[in-house]
Parts: sequence; structure tokens; C-alpha cells
Amino acid sequence: MFVSFANSVAYFVATCSIVVIHGLNGHAQRSFTHPKTGVYWPQDLLPKQVPTGRVLTYGYNAGVGNISDGQNVLDIANQLIVNLKDHRREKVKELAVAGLEATPHCGSDLANFGSVIAGIASAFVDTPKMLLKTLAKNSSALYDVSREFATVVHELQFKLVSFYELDAFKPPWWGGPSFVVVEKRSAVLGLPGEEVVAVHADHRDICRFESAEDMNYRPVWIRIEDFATEAARKLGEREGVRLARQPVHKSGFQEAVVVKEVEAGLSEVSMSKVEGPSSRNRHWKVPFPPCASFTGRAALLQKMVNYFMQSISEGQRRFAIHGLGGAGKTQLALMFAFRHRAEYSGVFFLDADSENSLRDDMSRLHDELELGCPGDKIGATKRWFDLDANSNVNWLLIFDNADDLGSYQLTDYFPLSMHAHIVITSRDPNARELTPDGLLLEMMEPSESRDLLISRAGLTNPTEKDLLEIDEIIEKLSYLPLAIDQAGAYIRTRRCTPAAYLRQFNTRQDRVLKFSPKLSQYNKSVITAWEVSFARIELDSPIAAKLLLLFCYLDSRRISSSLLECVTSPVAKVDDEGEVVEMLAEENGVSPELVDLVMDEDAFEEAIERVEGFSLVREFTEAMGERDVRVFSLHPLVAFCGRSRATQAQKREAAEQAICIVGHSFPEWSTDFSIFEFGRLIRSHLPRCLSYIDQPAEFGSSLGHLAKKLLLIIYSIRTIQLMGVMTARTQDDIQLFATAQRLLKKYADPYLDAVATFLRARDMGDAMEAERVIVDFLKSAGAEHGIDPLNPSHRGRFNATLGDLAITLAGLRRSLHRPSPPDALLSAWAPLNPASPSTTERNAKWYRDRTVGSYLVAANRSADAERLLVAHVAEFADCGMEGTDEHLAGTDQLASLYIAKGEWGRAEEVLRPALAKAKELNRDKAAWHVLYSEIFMQLILTNLEKYDEAEYRAYALAEFLRESRHMPDLTASALYTTLSLLARIAHEQCFYDLAASRWQECATLGHSLDWPGDPDLNIPLCALEAIEFESGRKGACGKGEFEEWRARLRRGGGREFLGVVAGEWKRRLEERMRCVCEGLM
Repeated sequence: MFVSFANSVAYFVATCSIVVIHGLNGHAQRSFTHPKTGVYWPQDLLPKQVPTGRVLTYGYNAGVGNISDGQNVLDIANQLIVNLKDHRREKVKELAVAGLEATPHCGSDLANFGSVIAGIASAFVDTPKMLLKTLAKNSSALYDVSREFATVVHELQFKLVSFYELDAFKPPWWGGPSFVVVEKRSAVLGLPGEEVVAVHADHRDICRFESAEDMNYRPVWIRIEDFATEAARKLGEREGVRLARQPVHKSGFQEAVVVKEVEAGLSEVSMSKVEGPSSRNRHWKVPFPPCASFTGRAALLQKMVNYFMQSISEGQRRFAIHGLGGAGKTQLALMFAFRHRAEYSGVFFLDADSENSLRDDMSRLHDELELGCPGDKIGATKRWFDLDANSNVNWLLIFDNADDLGSYQLTDYFPLSMHAHIVITSRDPNARELTPDGLLLEMMEPSESRDLLISRAGLTNPTEKDLLEIDEIIEKLSYLPLAIDQAGAYIRTRRCTPAAYLRQFNTRQDRVLKFSPKLSQYNKSVITAWEVSFARIELDSPIAAKLLLLFCYLDSRRISSSLLECVTSPVAKVDDEGEVVEMLAEENGVSPELVDLVMDEDAFEEAIERVEGFSLVREFTEAMGERDVRVFSLHPLVAFCGRSRATQAQKREAAEQAICIVGHSFPEWSTDFSIFEFGRLIRSHLPRCLSYIDQPAEFGSSLGHLAKKLLLIIYSIRTIQLMGVMTARTQDDIQLFATAQRLLKKYADPYLDAVATFLRARDMGDAMEAERVIVDFLKSAGAEHGIDPLNPSHRGRFNATLGDLAITLAGLRRSLHRPSPPDALLSAWAPLNPASPSTTERNAKWYRDRTVGSYLVAANRSADAERLLVAHVAEFADCGMEGTDEHLAGTDQLASLYIAKGEWGRAEEVLRPALAKAKELNRDKAAWHVLYSEIFMQLILTNLEKYDEAEYRAYALAEFLRESRHMPDLTASALYTTLSLLARIAHEQCFYDLAASRWQECATLGHSLDWPGDPDLNIPLCALEAIEFESGRKGACGKGEFEEWRARLRRGGGREFLGVVAGEWKRRLEERMRCVCEGLM
């Protein structure tokens, strides 16, 4: 067996001897010593990996002083053979393994350069001219040496591994650019069976390794170990000695080499004791090692160790590694095998991609073991594992790529031996059913992903900017090991920066993901990694393939089953007249085929099982309201590849269906509308669906006819946010709204134009500018004086939006100190048919009435306001809308009117039945209007000194909010307010210790929400100070101290919800403190 590398070293490995040889201008020790760590790997590392081998070094000097100018490479090789014969007293033909690293078989550009300048610059290149001539490209002498060596390799059946350098090198005496000294074509002989390994190092460092974890060291020691093991086995067979199988965990002391520095000749070394395994496995049938850039996964490897090596288990042990293609399943299994090979009598790697490939591997194993049963190779091989059932043996069998478990029975190929350890790698999660233990191989951790990319890209000293860009890369690749490995290979191969890779990825993603490093063991690109899985699904289940492609066109990370279930039932929509109609999914453009699939539970489950069977889709559950729902998820790169491989017609159909499903699922009208469920179902899908509207090149034509479906949803989201349902407006919301505005300019619609104008005006901080926007729209729409009866687009729904605009315009003018009389707003807008308004017009009328009521109160016309609001609240009973948001908003306003008049009892009478109706409707407690009304009710009860009921309701609400999974921007403020009420209730009753603990909890919550410095924190802090004085723990409060305290107190209470309770409590607290200061308390 022979190994060839590509720099300045050679290894001759005999039965148990390893000879390390430096190259021209090298040194027996310095050539192999890392300049930073000082690690001399033949001494410090290799004996631990190959404890049965004896390491020797061969030193010689290629300098002018020691080699005559007539000497060539062949002369040096002959000297080595003589030294070996003298040292070992063996014949040359008895050498079992030999290796050559860094020998330029076809010549070197550097040597060619050296031969030119040797006569005039020997001081720079201290090598004899004859040797330089031998190394010159295409030299006849080197050709003769290579040809003769090729003959020897063939005749003696040497195994050959050639390593070659990938990184450029710049000698200190060279003034030109860096270059690769020995190129691949010079380093590789091209012989049959030759294994070629690329090393990410330059000419000088290819044979220097920083530590045992050095990625370049692993492929070197693994191959030396393979050769040593094979040599030992063959020698034992020649001598008629059968190696005994050793206990799995037995260990002993082996002799390891301590190399002496030598200048010439072969040197054996003195021995030191190093602990190591006492025997090697007899059979090693693994086609390739783990990739050199393997990193991380320590916890997963330890899980395998715990199962196979440490746990007590009767019977055969089986372990499944399942997950998405490209997640690193095979690499994990290989790494386990390589790290623990000494603990097995044999390791066998079998290709289980199909039954044919598995039978081929089992048959090949039969022949290699010379079992002699050609009629039943599979059975004979399985029985062979059982022959030594009573011996202390241990086999490791890896069944790799067992992805299509439904096509054949994998367990038929398992041996019966209780001493077998079996590892299955599969994309099919059902592989776990064949094993007692296993793991789902997830994406890498961010830190592991970063390390992998840096290692694979060969970035030795990345800058802070590089690290930020690397983090962005791994995030875009969603931490998929295959994608990260190939991104690193792309950066190294193309010699680009992380920033350049990002630019390419963002602009030419398809091209970047098709990149496949030529030297990789895994010859598939990211974009083709799942092609077989996609193709099999298309062949076996066309409907499952359609469902999978639909998933690729939605937000692939989070597809709720509730979204899909929406297609099975009608959804409330609003027509142009402003009336609510129930529409079927098919009427909204969803294909009948998809509706039938979702409605047929068995067919749907079969389709899901098919796509989950290749780990292309994963499933989990999450809470939504009171129930848990199924959520399907695809890795973003899987979704991208699914879109990339589809035909244009398939792309168009899938994109249209994604838009229609999202559009259908949104209820444009609901008496019990929940923003939370709506957001979970729809929100994340909108940006992707919007991106499909204007891509005629992608889909053959524009999908503009579907734009209105998405714009309706986006404007509805913003309306809900503005009109009181307090969800956070994120940067994504702002970007989404801006995209909608751009689309609206291209796909104009009178109703949507009106809604967009309303939202723009409400968003503006400048009242005059907002007024101008509304007036300009009314002019352009011909609606300055209301509906234009001759305009066909001016119908009920459009008129309802005009009502919203009229109310907004009135509010803007009031803020600009140009208010119209409240009654003028009543006449400024009305439904087209006041006696029978459409549903949306009725809602606009209710909004108008509440607004006018507040204006009447401000104008000191409380009696008029009360009459209007009482009539307003009564309307909800007439139309069956009690307990809805609109009803709660009206009763809140009427209750506020009574509170302003000091009539707390009447306020309770109005609000209590409205909340009872909301409870009957099973309204979500976290819905904004329900929360507001409930807190309002607690305030009323507190002021009526109904402390027990107020405390009971506040405590129950606080517990609910603490456990709530709803959006924190809504619940945090409500919880803070509820805790404030609980604290006030204790404070009012002079339970000072309890009140202090509750006020402190309020302050702690405020700080945890990053509110330090917020004026609202003044309320609990001032209350805590007041308790100190009220309880007598502090002395008298001076007037100046009181004034400073009161100023701080009055600044608090502006936050949403808190404003409901703060005003009354601040007045009460200030009164209590004044009593303290005046000695009345």
C-alpha cells in the first residue's frame, strides 16, 4: 500500500513502523513542528492515534554542502531504502505501506524558477541545480521516477493516497504575488484506486499541525491508522496467525515514540509509556472519513456514547439518526465510528438508500470476507456476525441513507447477533420505530455554525466586520450544515470575502446554492440535495407534491393547520354594498382539489405523512387561544429549492393558491374578532405573498388581479392597531404597509384608496398635513359633499369609510382649534339609507355617535351626551350585538360619563350587563376591549368600596395575564394596571404591609419591562413613600417634601389601561398624604 501527499514529506508505514521523511530543504523535526504551538506531531500526536505503530524519522540535507550537484531524486530514494534495510534488516518488498507527501510528480513552478536563478541567486534557493532540474516541470528524470513508481504500485498492490495543497504560498525571498507551489496536477499521479485529498494549507504548512483537533491532521492520521491496521491483518494472515478479538473496553500501555533530532539517516527513538487501546478492530469497511471541517455536535455524539458504551441493555442495540437532508446525519455517524473504532471488532458502513444498493453492499462484504456461499450471500453475511455469539466481540453496522423505509423491510438485513450495534441514518422520522433510541438531528447552533464556516472558508484571522457578515450568512442559511459547509467552500474556492458572498447570495441565490465543491465527499449542491426526495413524492403522490409546493410559497417556517382548515368553511366577507356575506373558499379562488384534500382527513394525513417521511416538512404544536394547533415547518432553503425546481405553470398555480388561501382565511367581519388568532394565521404569510404580485417573468404574467385580497388584510391590520386593539407595530408592519401603498398606486381601488387615506391621516403626527391629505382625497374622489350617486364605486362600503374620514377630519380640526359644533358632525355624514344602513355603515354610525358624545361632554352638554349614548347602547340589543367590541366601547363611554358626574352606581349598572354578555359569548379575556372594560369595572367596584369583589376579579385577571401566551405589549400594561388596583385596594384599607408588597411588585414589573425613568413608575414609587408616612415609619412630612412628592405623582398614569385607574387614585393618594402632613391621619 502506498500513500502520496503533496508537499515536502513522505511516510513509509511497515507492519508496525511509520517512517516520516521531510522534503527538499526540509528538516527531520522542524518540517513537522507547528511554529505557534510547538507540536511535533510524529511524537506528540501520532502515537496516540496509532499506538501499535513505531514512528521513525529519516533525515537528510538537500543543501549544497551535503549533496553533490550530480545527485537527483532517485539517488536520495535509494539512500532511504538502504537505510531502511540496515535499520530493520528487512527486505524492501516486505514493506507493507508507503506514503509520499508534497512530492511534485509533474514538477513545480517554484523549482522551475529556482533552476533559472540557481547560478546567480543560490543564496535565496539553497538547492543543487541537479535537484532543481529534476523538479522542473515536465522533466524527464521526474517522469522516469513517476513511471517506475506507478509500476511498483501496480505490481505490489499498494494503496495510494495523494494529498495536495490548496492555499497559495509566498516565500520570504519572493517579491511577486503568492502562488500554489505544487498544483494538483503535479501532486496527483492519477493511478487507479488512488485516493486524492485536498488540504487547506500552503506548501510549508501542509505537514504542520497545531493540535490533535487540527482539521488538516485528521485525514492524515486516519489514513495512516487504516494502513497500519490493514498491514497488521495481512501480516497475521501470512504467518497463519488469527488476531484474537479483544474485550471492548480493555486498555493497556503502548510504546510511543519520542523522536530525536537528526541531521541524516534513519533514526529510531527512545520509548515512553502512553496509555492507549490494546488492540485494533479487524474489519474496517468504511468508504470515507468524516469531512475535515466537521465541528460541534459534542452533545449528540455523547448521547450515542451513552447509549452504546455506557448504558446497560439486554439484546441488540439500535440507534436512529433522522432529520433533513444536509443536516449532517452521515457525518455524525462517521464521526462516531472513527472516534470509537478501537472499541469494535469490526465497523461496516452499508448504503441503505435502496434495497438494491444494500444488497450490493452486503454481497460485496460477503466476497471480502470470503464466506463462500454464492447462493445466499445476504444470509451468509448475516450469519457470519452471529458465529462468535459467545465471544467478547462487538460489531458496529451503519445503515446509511435509509430514506425510503416504505419500499423494503430494512430489518430483514439486520444480523441477529446480540453483540451488534446498529446505527440508522434516515430522512424518515419513522426510522425511530425501528430503534429503542435515537435523535432528531436539528440545525447547528449559531456558535457551531460560525466555527464551521470560518474553518471551511479558511479564514484564519477574521475581522469584526467579517464576523458580523459570517453571522448574517449563517442566519440566512438557517444553520443548515451542508449549506454552511458549501458556503465556506465557495468563499475559499472563489477567494472572496464574507461580504462578497452575501452580495452574491442576495442577488444570485439560485446560482450560489447550485455551487458544489469539486473535492467534497458530498458531491451534491444545496439546491440538489433534496431533488431525489422531491422527485419521489411527485412520483408516489402528486397531490402531496402539490401540497408541498404550496407550503414552499407560504411562510415556510410556520404554516398553521388552522390556516389550511379555513378552506373547509365559509368566511365572512364584506361586499361593495357594505353587507356581510359568507363566502366559500372556491369563490375566493381556492382550488376545489385543495379543498377536497383538506376536508378528507385520511387523504390529508397521507399527504402530510408522505412529505414528513423525507423530513422535508416538520410538525409541532403551539397554543392558540384555548387550544393547541398543529404547525408545519420547512427549512427556508428547502422551500427555496422547491420553488426553484418547479415549472413556470406550477409556480404560478402555487403562488395563486397561497394568495387565495391567505385571502380567504381573513374574516373581514366578526362580532368576536381576535387580533391574536388573526395575526398567527395570516400575518407572517403576507410579505411573501405580496412579493409574488409583480413577477411576470417568474409566473408568466402578473398576479395583480389578486392584489386586492392582500391589501384588504394589510389595511385591516393597521385599522385594528389604530382603533384600539393594542398590538405592537413592528418594523415589519411599517415595511408591509409601505409595500401595500406602492401596490395600491398600481392597482387602484376607490374603497382601498379611502381606507389608505384614513390610515395615513391617523398615522401622521402633523394635524395640518393630515387634514390636507383627507381633503385632497375627498376632492380627487368627488366626495367633498358626500356620496356621488352617479359614481358606481360610491356604494355602501365606500360610504362607511367616508364616515370614518369625516369623524377623523372633525377631530383634526378640533386639535387645530377650529372645531365645528358637535351637532354639525351628525349632519356631516349619514348612511345611504339611514333607516336601514348596511352593516359597515352601521358601524361607522356607532363610531360617529360615540365621538359626538365625547364632544358634547367637552361642551358641557352632559344631558345631550347621555341621551345620545343611552340610545347608542340600546341599539346593540336591537341587532343582537351585545357583548361585542362596539357594545363594550359604547358602555365604557357611557360609564365614564356617569363617573364624571360622580354617579359610580349608575356606571356599574351600565357596565356589568355588557361584561356578562361578553362572557356569554366566550370572548377572549385578552381581547383589548374586554380587558379595558374589565379593568374599568374593577375601578368602579373599588370606588364603591366593594373591595372583596374588586379584589377577587383583579386577582383572577392578574393570574390569567401572568400565564397568558398573548402578545406581551398588550398584556404587560394590563397586568401592571391590575396589580396597581390590587395594591390600591390593600392601601385603601390600610393593610400597609400587603399594599407595600403589591406596590413593590408593580415597580419590579415596570423595571423588567424596561420602563426605568417612565413617569408611570412614579405611581407605585410615590405610593410606597406614602405608606412610610401613613404607617408612622417615617416622621412628619414637610411642605417642601410634599410638594416635590406631589409633582412626581402627577406626572404618572399616561400609559394605556393605567390611565383608566390613575386619575382617581392619584387624587385619593394626594388627599391621604395631605392628611398626613396636616396631622389628620
